[in-house]
Amino acid sequence: MNTVRSPRGRSCPRPAFLLLAFGAMTGCAGNPQKPAEAPPPLAAASATIDKIAPATAPQPPERVFTSDPVLPGSGGTAPDVVVGKDEVKPNTACDQEPPEDEVRVDLARRRLEEMTCATAMWIDGLFGDEYHVGTARQANGRLQLSHDWSEFYGNKTRVRLNVRADFPNIKHGLSGFFGRDDSDAFLRDRTERFGLRSQFPSLEGDDAWLAGLGYSLPGNRNFRSDFRVGVRGLGSPMLFVQNRVGYIPWSNDEHLLYLRATPFWNTDDGFGFTTGFDFSKVLSDTRLLRWANVSTVTQESEGVDWHSALIHYKALEKRRAIAYEGFVRGSTGAEVPLKEYGVQTILRHPIMHERLWGEWVLGYTFPRELRSQEREGSFGIGFGLELPFGERYD
Repeated sequence: MNTVRSPRGRSCPRPAFLLLAFGAMTGCAGNPQKPAEAPPPLAAASATIDKIAPATAPQPPERVFTSDPVLPGSGGTAPDVVVGKDEVKPNTACDQEPPEDEVRVDLARRRLEEMTCATAMWIDGLFGDEYHVGTARQANGRLQLSHDWSEFYGNKTRVRLNVRADFPNIKHGLSGFFGRDDSDAFLRDRTERFGLRSQFPSLEGDDAWLAGLGYSLPGNRNFRSDFRVGVRGLGSPMLFVQNRVGYIPWSNDEHLLYLRATPFWNTDDGFGFTTGFDFSKVLSDTRLLRWANVSTVTQESEGVDWHSALIHYKALEKRRAIAYEGFVRGSTGAEVPLKEYGVQTILRHPIMHERLWGEWVLGYTFPRELRSQEREGSFGIGFGLELPFGERYD
């Protein structure tokens, strides 16, 4: 496995560590004008491999578009190409040439890319006389299917979709998001799940459709702030507003401290506030230890809802990764303040020539919701599939 070397010649995993520790949550390794997107982004187990050894990461299939204007560069990508509305149509400008021997998973990925590109171009075109073709072709997202079972919480199957696109006609730095996710966690900015896609406590949450706009304020590698406004649900829409702030007060080649705060408002919770901090330490070129904490209080809640976890990430061969987590969670105003504690293991690996990702979860926890209940051990198991698509394919 290739490693990053400092000018002094020793192993220096800090850049990989920064990306792994925050990913899209802080955007500290990306363009500071890009809003942080949620949910997530890459699961940390996969990011461990990709960011520690970027030179070994395979390239996605070349994306060849079938209509003019032809964008310069590999795969038909470019920072942006702006054309008049009479020169191109969204549905044809986003069509891709099917590759030879296209398998079903590649067909699904290509169709998702075409639909998100055409939708992004059409929405952006409502606010101007030109189409930003290159920007629309960079729309990206992830489709996820998972099933979890717990002795205490039961079974739950989920289909989640997260799509993000930029709208330069409206405002530079403005982006749109659309998808289906755990609505309570999303509205309170608790969707990162400490880098783990699967969490048995999340079985009690409800998924809903979400859509809205995000705007990123100017920032740098140590500070990020963005606003999100949108609606949840289709039948009875609920409005929400968030201001997410992330700050890195201290970091070096092996350690990093990250602070975050999110004041928010929605028509269910009223005003609320989510705050948290992560302390991470690089143990080696392939191992990372993180202590992650988050808490939330709202006008409607009784007490503070909190969660703390200690996670050990380990990169394996062939772009696989495994994570070991011990966690505890509770709510100071609940009938039982200590809701659950336990351990779990998450294995993440590529499937079908790394077009698809699989994730296995095995855990043992001690939940208790009511005083009348006995606190007993509960096994849990889960499996998920993830299909990333778009310009930021992997």
